[in-house]
Amino acid sequence: MEKDPFKILGVARGSSEKEIKSAYRKLALKYHPDKNSNDPTATRKFSEITQAYENALNPPRDNHQDPFAGFEFDSNDPFASFFDSAFFGSHRFNDIPLDTELNLQISFIDSVKGASSIIQYDRYIVTKQGYQVEGAEIKITIPPGVKNGQTLKISSCGNISKRGRGDLYVHIFCSEGNSEFTRRGNDIFSKIQIDYVDAILGSLVEINTIHGKKKIDVPPLCNANIPLVLKNQGVHSGGRRGNHFAEFTITIPLSNMSKEIDLIREIRKNRKETSG
Repeated sequence: MEKDPFKILGVARGSSEKEIKSAYRKLALKYHPDKNSNDPTATRKFSEITQAYENALNPPRDNHQDPFAGFEFDSNDPFASFFDSAFFGSHRFNDIPLDTELNLQISFIDSVKGASSIIQYDRYIVTKQGYQVEGAEIKITIPPGVKNGQTLKISSCGNISKRGRGDLYVHIFCSEGNSEFTRRGNDIFSKIQIDYVDAILGSLVEINTIHGKKKIDVPPLCNANIPLVLKNQGVHSGGRRGNHFAEFTITIPLSNMSKEIDLIREIRKNRKETSG
């Protein structure tokens, strides 16, 4: 038995398009696989929610599930005056949305740097004979700094009827980081390792940023609790440029340290003599 999409979304049958969209977005963000990496059922739940959402807005055309089910046409001449009738502009017809939407999963790097993507989707075209489903393909531009859950509006790429062309809404899903970087607003954070000698004497080190390799000054006697900052090397979005914060740990080699250990012992001895 097919599951009730309205029950899955937690909304009443007959809910408005706005209510269905709101319920879907909350559930999609809650069960998105990137946010539930330790939950093996998250992917199944997310897929089920997405399918329920699509069925709630655009029911499959089988049996009683038809996007135009419930429309009462003239039994003697069902289509001849379809577009010119007062019924076409009625409230009941407006319940069939011109707009359509889809989900798009993108990588973390594409979300912070921007990218272009070719997407394929189905849309409805209303004709004098009823309607037909058309496959469409468009190339969209993903702006730098797009956030998880953000929606992009692509004008005039939705469903088509005499009322005009609807819009396509693309819901973006992406993680807030990867194995190397973490995003907080427009700022990027990474972790690096600095040799203990460089931490004491200072050094110029090369690190990875989302914009490529950059060099950063490590000051003498640097404090590991204070991150090093690369100005304007974070996310560039909305006319603002974030920074890159390099959080570092000081490392000590585990081999070939005999001479250095002797020197450090001498330093410790001199300290004790000086303080005494």
